Amino acid sequence: MRFADVAALAKREIANGSLAAEVTRLALLLTFLSPDVREDDARTVLTEVLAAFPVYRAYVHPGEFPAQAAKAEIWRAVEGARRALPKRLRGLAADLGGRGARQAPAGERRGRTGWASSPCGSSRPRDRCRPRA
Repeated sequence: MRFADVAALAKREIANGSLAAEVTRLALLLTFLSPDVREDDARTVLTEVLAAFPVYRAYVHPGEFPAQAAKAEIWRAVEGARRALPKRLRGLAADLGGRGARQAPAGERRGRTGWASSPCGSSRPRDRCRPRA
């Protein structure tokens, strides 16, 4: 098994474990924004996007449009997720990437730095697998 496969497996485990509440919150937000999306499908797509995230986090500041670098990281994660997802969920991943690359909904602006981060992507050992505020 390649290192990238092991890393993605570990990220999925964290998304379904210690970050399950946050992934569920984001899945519910996505179903609110797109009522035709099922919560379990949203959770599956979010988990794959987080597992494919190539950096620790994409910095998105409340009330501002994401910087080009953040948009690039979001799209890189979405494209990685689309390769791992079943065909029926690939369009949802693309839609999620489009939403993540735009400004957050008004209710999400307070106290959040962005929807996408990978807690196991840090190169600093003390930051690995520890969610950041």
